[in-house]
Amino acid sequence: MREWEFHIEHILRAIETKMVMKGIIDWNNAESISSIDYDNGVFEIHPYDWSDNPTRDYNFKWRDIEVRWYKYLGRGMEINRDISKSEMLQLLDECINSV
Repeated sequence: MREWEFHIEHILRAIETKMVMKGIIDWNNAESISSIDYDNGVFEIHPYDWSDNPTRDYNFKWRDIEVRWYKYLGRGMEINRDISKSEMLQLLDECINSV
């Protein structure tokens, strides 16, 4: 596992937890960060696209950072560019505070 992958997954899980606490994600109905369509102007989350011609190349987007996964968060994750630790902290801070 690449270092960014470990950290990004945990950052996205933290965002997911905040979304649950705010009632945006309903774990009682088996929702997760991998199953919702959400855009609050700071970041976007989209479920895995099962079609033969996906409409977008990412499941999570913040600024110019795009993360994609296979079916659910953490599986076969890819990121469109290298991300520094300071960017990861900014991502966490901005996304958590925007929920």
